[in-house]
Amino acid sequence: MEEKTVVISEEQMCGTLGLKGKFGHWLARRVMHLLEIDHVNEIQNRYAALTGPAFAEKVLEDVGVAYDVPQEDLTNIPAEGGFITISNHHFGGIDGLILTAVVGARRPDYKILTTFLLALIPSLKEYFLPVDNLSGGKADARSINGIRMALRHIADGGSIGFFPAGEVATWQRSRNRREGGFKTIQDKPWADNITKLIKRSGLPVVPIYFEGCNSKGFHRLGLIHPRLRTVRLIHELFNKKGTTVKVRIGKPILPEELEGRSIEELSWYLRGRCYALGNED
Repeated sequence: MEEKTVVISEEQMCGTLGLKGKFGHWLARRVMHLLEIDHVNEIQNRYAALTGPAFAEKVLEDVGVAYDVPQEDLTNIPAEGGFITISNHHFGGIDGLILTAVVGARRPDYKILTTFLLALIPSLKEYFLPVDNLSGGKADARSINGIRMALRHIADGGSIGFFPAGEVATWQRSRNRREGGFKTIQDKPWADNITKLIKRSGLPVVPIYFEGCNSKGFHRLGLIHPRLRTVRLIHELFNKKGTTVKVRIGKPILPEELEGRSIEELSWYLRGRCYALGNED
């Protein structure tokens, strides 16, 4: 019998949770079902022969999510030479898959710096550079290693994608309390360390905007504790059947346009260029 390829095995879940014996394995299976890890394992096994863009396309098809990119926007993806993409992070799974399917299909050297959870998927492992934005301790070392891998990839002439917010977008509190407690779903301020990396690279920057967001349940859980949003992320991959995500790809921002700005100013400038694409329709 052919061995199944999975993202997280029952044994790994037992080890992570410190579970032993028959009851431990039963509980691990329940947790995997609750978090829909078993569903992810099924998809990985179903399309194990595929990798990268081809795998991403099949997953999107499987979960019933389509994407719409204007044909003229595709010409903004450089045909040669290193470049960086910056994107809003409104989904936390679907957006990474779409980037892989769209940009990765045109540039095989394209990789994405993203949560280590996505990098656990065997068919995507070579296309994602992992960072751990979920926990402390060893997570810091894992994140630093991801950044180093990104720097090395850029130095080798490769292209890379960043979600500079570092976490999935959620309700942002309005500055004017009279307007209500929470105003819109947006990225938090983008991370200065990613902006520094972008500026130092000397590469053109392609802004990419994803329209849409996760369910209200996802954002409500975050009001209790941010990590509850993370637990919900896999479910958010499977609850969007019939959805078409509109994607806009802007013209490359040339390195000289980044000069003369402080890192903080540049972070807001890049974020603004990305979100401005959402107002062009």
